[in-house]
Amino acid sequence: MDENEILFEDYDIAVVPGTNDELIIALCSIGDPGKIPVMEWKGTVAQIGGRQHAIFMRDRVKSWYNSRNGWDAMIGWIKDYCARHDIKRIYAFGLSMGGFGAAILARYLPLRRTLMLAPQASTRPEVYFDMRFRHYWEQITDPHCASIGDIGPCDTEFACVYTVDTLWDTLHAGMIHEALPDCHFIPIHGDHNVGGELQERQEHLRLLRWLMDREIDHGVTMFRGMNDDVFNNSRLVMVGDQEQIDANVNAIVRTRGFPAVPGILFDSLSPALRRHLLNHLGSPSKARKLHAYPLCRGVNVMHDRLKPYLAEGWSKIEHFGFWSEGEQCRIRAHMIDTAAQAPVLLVLHAQLFIAPGRRRTLRITQRDKVLAEHELFNPESHPINKPMALSLEVAGPLIDLLIHTPDPIAPSEVSNIPDRRQLGLWLQGLKVRYRPPPPPRRRPAPPPAPAGQAPSQL
Repeated sequence: MDENEILFEDYDIAVVPGTNDELIIALCSIGDPGKIPVMEWKGTVAQIGGRQHAIFMRDRVKSWYNSRNGWDAMIGWIKDYCARHDIKRIYAFGLSMGGFGAAILARYLPLRRTLMLAPQASTRPEVYFDMRFRHYWEQITDPHCASIGDIGPCDTEFACVYTVDTLWDTLHAGMIHEALPDCHFIPIHGDHNVGGELQERQEHLRLLRWLMDREIDHGVTMFRGMNDDVFNNSRLVMVGDQEQIDANVNAIVRTRGFPAVPGILFDSLSPALRRHLLNHLGSPSKARKLHAYPLCRGVNVMHDRLKPYLAEGWSKIEHFGFWSEGEQCRIRAHMIDTAAQAPVLLVLHAQLFIAPGRRRTLRITQRDKVLAEHELFNPESHPINKPMALSLEVAGPLIDLLIHTPDPIAPSEVSNIPDRRQLGLWLQGLKVRYRPPPPPRRRPAPPPAPAGQAPSQL
């Protein structure tokens, strides 16, 4: 397909002409710090199929699509393009900053439907709780639409996918609910990059076809709780009303079960889970043995949020991760999904400390069953931290992983680093893939033997 790129001062667009009367506009997110965002979504839009026109929009200065430099000219060009090609239906979507931009675009274009993926509700000080992008927002001197609440009356249908596991995102979603009461909210488990989560689940294309009225439903496997519960409890978490949070969690568990509790409330769900085990087993010692911090499919645990899952053998957090010390360490979690007994695909993002010129073995077991075993070599003349993405098929509901790192060594013994700890694995993230691993492939049965002939012995 032909593609045209056009610059409008602080913005640029890439245009892919179509042949029908539909236009889909994909807005880029913030991208990497210090770099102009990349033109996202091209491959995804191509996979949707159909003959729609496509425009990929980029905010080059990361103003949350609020810089006035080039905005009116770009909007005018898109309106003229729609008139020249007899466009009757316009759709828009984007992730994070792009989701915010897709929403405020409804103020300027007659959008049929807008899909926001983990958007922000505003760039004003009212979102004081979100420090992730504050330095960008403070540079916006004269915004033309600084809040989703400023969009005003329009005929656009709004939809929002947000994660129930990140407090900032739930607070933004709650504010969007207040500004757009008719918005269709789609809550899921995952981190802020809900686009990546949906792509991993292979649910993103159907969602975009639903956006464009080509599917009856969006096909997203949603969080099992209630949006209102998430919005209300996120505000309680923000102000630290622990007594009310605990009462709300107990009510959710009693009426809808453990899977209806969002990740932002797992701190309160953990003691509720312990009480449930105690009531079920009738033995405090058995309950303690089977209890662990809650976990469910889709959850992506990073950095300091790993701490509740780490049992013995771990240090304090440093540089966005935890070092194991000595020859072994342990990770424990309790699956709360409705399919808690089904196999779980767990991915550990870690680095193994290896002395110069040496080999290092890593072995992971669960209840004496070996789940993974790796031997790595460091050919360098200095110690290295070898990155690893360890995929493990584990059994629930209790996940109890013992990580063996024989022959630990202190950095002070092999370098000028004055660290005397016997280091093993540096854990940075833990991800539970949403879809369980496929069943093992079985060897096909041999064909039946002819009548009167004994079957062959293999």
